[in-house]
Amino acid sequence: LDALMELGGVYQLGLTFTAFPPSNFFEIQEKMRRCNIDIRFSGPLEFPELALRYQESDLYISAARSDGISVSLLEAMATGIICVVTDFSSNLEIIKSGINGFTFINGDAKSLSEAIRKVLTLSPSERYRIGKAAQDFVLDKADWNKNKMFMLEKILDLVDAI
Repeated sequence: LDALMELGGVYQLGLTFTAFPPSNFFEIQEKMRRCNIDIRFSGPLEFPELALRYQESDLYISAARSDGISVSLLEAMATGIICVVTDFSSNLEIIKSGINGFTFINGDAKSLSEAIRKVLTLSPSERYRIGKAAQDFVLDKADWNKNKMFMLEKILDLVDAI
């Protein structure tokens, strides 16, 4: 939220969390409103509604503080939305900053703010190019039907090694 508050004075922002609101929601909402940011919590969504939210959005942000491959990141990329994610090694395997999304330093609000600012200043053609590269990555690399045999072979190699 600190990263977004820095941008709120320059851009009019809307932010939707697909989670339940925290206990201090009204305090957060008022603080964000003073920074020209509309903040909402939708609660968890089923995939059809989630896909619609992705398509209606300009940006997907994941500021997760733990490592792991995010299914929601791959879902967002599949819709062509520009994604901004932490610089975890698992995310760096997926996102090539400036090519098919953007990364920022984990826990660094200034780094996140800078990444968001980059996205907000992209031309429509640059946004399209990056979104299309994200979609192409998911279609090529994240298709379970294409990759399940590869994964099974790797698992069996591990079992054989033990």
